Amino acid sequence: MSVRGLGPRVTIAAGLLAAGCGDGTGPSTPTHLAFVVEPQSVGIEGVLARDVVVVVRDAAERTVWSWTDTIEVSLGAGSGAATLQGTTRVAPVSGTAVFTDLSLEGVGTDYRLVATSGALEAAASEPFTVHDVFTATAVTGGFLHTCALQADGSAYCWGDNYSGQLGDGTQTDRSVPTPVATTLRFTAISAGAVHTCGLTSDGAAYCWGGNRSGELGNGTTDSSLTPRRVEFASPFVTLDAGFDHTCAMTAAGAAVCWGANWGGQLGDGTDTDRLVPTPVGGAVPLVSVDAGFYDSCGLAADGSGYCWGYDYAYQLGDGPEQSDSVWVPTPVAGGHQFSALIAGGGPCHGYTCGITTAGETYCWGKSTQSGVTSFLPEPAPIAGDPGFATIVPGGGAICGLDADGALYCWGDGIFGSVGVGSIYDVFTPTPILPQLRFTSVAGGAGHTCAVTTGGATYCWGDNGHGQLGRATPGSSASGWTAPLPVWAP
Repeated sequence: MSVRGLGPRVTIAAGLLAAGCGDGTGPSTPTHLAFVVEPQSVGIEGVLARDVVVVVRDAAERTVWSWTDTIEVSLGAGSGAATLQGTTRVAPVSGTAVFTDLSLEGVGTDYRLVATSGALEAAASEPFTVHDVFTATAVTGGFLHTCALQADGSAYCWGDNYSGQLGDGTQTDRSVPTPVATTLRFTAISAGAVHTCGLTSDGAAYCWGGNRSGELGNGTTDSSLTPRRVEFASPFVTLDAGFDHTCAMTAAGAAVCWGANWGGQLGDGTDTDRLVPTPVGGAVPLVSVDAGFYDSCGLAADGSGYCWGYDYAYQLGDGPEQSDSVWVPTPVAGGHQFSALIAGGGPCHGYTCGITTAGETYCWGKSTQSGVTSFLPEPAPIAGDPGFATIVPGGGAICGLDADGALYCWGDGIFGSVGVGSIYDVFTPTPILPQLRFTSVAGGAGHTCAVTTGGATYCWGDNGHGQLGRATPGSSASGWTAPLPVWAP
């Protein structure tokens, strides 16, 4: 049997070329099969990344619409011992067979699908690989990079590495998870624009990457390609990296920030960059702190919210009188008591969201988070609130988990970062992979990642620097608009 793609093809006499148009309007002699949509490399459970399409063609490479005999696909040789599952026999419609649920069990490289139908010349697909999925316990999204922790506390990062924010000792972009060059084990990790920070079990903080404004907290403005300890005597209990600043809570209960402060995002009453952790000012002590894009927010012990920094999109939530900058923590309007407060957004739109102690989600600033695209100067309830246990910001998309671990996303759909299969804005929380449950979700500038209860890591959205972890940076002009598993290294 001759197999197209693996060996010489059968040559048909030139006289047959005039037999018909191959467009359904006249007779045409079928000669061979062809893959018109190839299988893509796969990850978790071996599910193919897209449908596979096989057509019947004549010698002039025209589709033969009249062919109705069943087309079957089987698995060709590869480096592993995977088995093909799903619907492998499909009756073609208009000479076209679409295989929608193919999957493989087992990993390996250089697999091919082989399509056959009766006496037609068979076709072989392009080679593809079955990958293991990258497993993690937590994930964080930077501007154009992603980092995650595994169960043993080891840190992995991938994506843009221009400033060394991946921590692997280089400035080379990585398109699959790459170990951070350290023997340290972390309990938490947080990615900023071009820097990343991690927290160890003894409360020590380490940061790496760009340091133009002191966001690494080591007393210098020198960037670091590997983790360096933050210069501070008291241990930390939380750590959050913003765009170009970092904030943390100490074990003594103090909120501190460091890095860029041109817009007042450190909250110390000045516009002076700080190279080491500096106490947040204000009249009310804070029990939590979250670093945003050009701003920061925190909670007082009674659940009242406070924000400070550059108020370019009303994301401080202190009312309709917009300020250029607020230099110390200022109360969020509305008198709500929050259990969580997150600051997010990007240079074009900033926003803040909070979950009240009653379980209601409010957002404010500039985004699509409440079914509108105008500025919201004060907290407003989101439309279609499913009741969130946690929410996280991205550059435009916002995501959250309910108490059961179901994942919802909404907001700016640029690059497909919402994960609904399109690049359009989504105005209300929409289920993402509803058949799965998640423990962690994080957003970057134009991408989003999440970790299931089983540890499988998914990413979607912009992939221009490999931040989706699938070894194909820039593979789609609009990114991957639906979640796909991250490949294991």
